[in-house]
Amino acid sequence: DYEGQLADERAEVWKEIEDEVLNCDSNEVRAFDAANDFRFKGFSFSDYWETDNTDFTYRYIWCLYAIVHGIMEYDKLKQRGVLAAEKE
Repeated sequence: DYEGQLADERAEVWKEIEDEVLNCDSNEVRAFDAANDFRFKGFSFSDYWETDNTDFTYRYIWCLYAIVHGIMEYDKLKQRGVLAAEKE
């Protein structure tokens, strides 16, 4: 059916976007180039140069908070000598 075909095509496009654009981990310029040059089955990002890629996502910021929390918990244990006792 038509809706099933659209869902399959959408899944294919998203897989290519993930592989070719979202997984580009070099730097901002390479990520921009990956998105700007992306072409798959007639799909492309038009006027991508107008996009601002400098904002951090909610998920990224949440991960930073989690890292800081983990470091703080580690420091607390270290101050109490718990970590030194485990090594003995």
